[in-house]
Amino acid sequence: MDTFDVRKYLCPIRCISFDGFVTYEGRRFGIPYSYVQHTCRVQREDFTLYIYDLELRKVLITHDVTWSRKDSFCKGQFTDDQPEEKPSVPVKISITQKKKIHQNLLSQSLLLEVTEMNDTLIEQIQADAAALDIKITAQEIALYLSEKKVPPEHLEAIKRFIAFLRKNQRDKAISALLQHSRIPQKEPSTFENFDFSRVTGEHAAQIRNLPNLTALYSRHNIAFIGPPGVGKTHLSMAYGNACCQKGLKAYFIKATELNEKFTKARRTGTESSAISGLVRPSCLIIDEIGRSIFDMENTRLFFDMIDRRCSKEGPNCMIFTSNLTPDKWRDFFREEDSLLCALDRTFDAATVYLMKGESYRGRNLKTYSIEISDPTE
Repeated sequence: MDTFDVRKYLCPIRCISFDGFVTYEGRRFGIPYSYVQHTCRVQREDFTLYIYDLELRKVLITHDVTWSRKDSFCKGQFTDDQPEEKPSVPVKISITQKKKIHQNLLSQSLLLEVTEMNDTLIEQIQADAAALDIKITAQEIALYLSEKKVPPEHLEAIKRFIAFLRKNQRDKAISALLQHSRIPQKEPSTFENFDFSRVTGEHAAQIRNLPNLTALYSRHNIAFIGPPGVGKTHLSMAYGNACCQKGLKAYFIKATELNEKFTKARRTGTESSAISGLVRPSCLIIDEIGRSIFDMENTRLFFDMIDRRCSKEGPNCMIFTSNLTPDKWRDFFREEDSLLCALDRTFDAATVYLMKGESYRGRNLKTYSIEISDPTE
């Protein structure tokens, strides 16, 4: 294997500016004046940048790589005693000579562009491979390309294939998150199919910002309060779907189902496991608070769940929907002290949307008035 073939991937070509610098990672590094070529090769190892001649025969200079954005000069970059160059024969500039110089510069520019493009593709391949839990370095990719004599033009096809595998894996992961979220997916409720044009009022902009998932990342809870049919459950499901699309767990449960879940857990002695399953998701959605009465023990479990969720790390929010304002929830929980503690923890950092308006339901309802005659007549 030709060592040069490998190192040409690891040491990309850089053009030398008129004032004796090469640019690498947004900084300029000086090159000795004695090097008369227009291009060179560079390679970074940890905090040292090596600058080679174009043929990789020798190291021209090394530079320390720091956080500074200033130009890094080198010894011998400039000289004060430049000899005056006089032509030995009369110089006759022709169009042919200019064209040739232009072509050389263009060739160097294209070579640099292709090299930089390959570097970018290799970095993208490495990033997509890492997302697939394939640990491989850019150097290893370059070595493989050299050993297998892979033409540079095939790099794009390789990148597209790795990107396809990454997208396929991500789609499967999102599909699994949606399936375990218990959010209905037959006709999914999303922010895209919610009619935000019907949202008016002084704070309409607040509800239009829900797709940003700001509450989730700032660990704020949400409550949608209002009469039936104004879109409370739709928005809560849309929020959960958006979480899954971001690769975060969401879980949807109605208050009646939550009450039954606590009762079953007490009967089977699995309270801790049941609560852990409700604490684990980043976004927990409890729909229709006020449709089921929690007895004393279930109210205590409800508080325990909220207390543990408030203590967990990372993106975290709870979403509640109800026809009743939170001050009326106490009628459906039979343990006053635990409920008050739960409400204090829930609404310590929360946003409550009081929704009003006509019901969305029945918009496509068609009513026909018909009359059935008596067959004996």
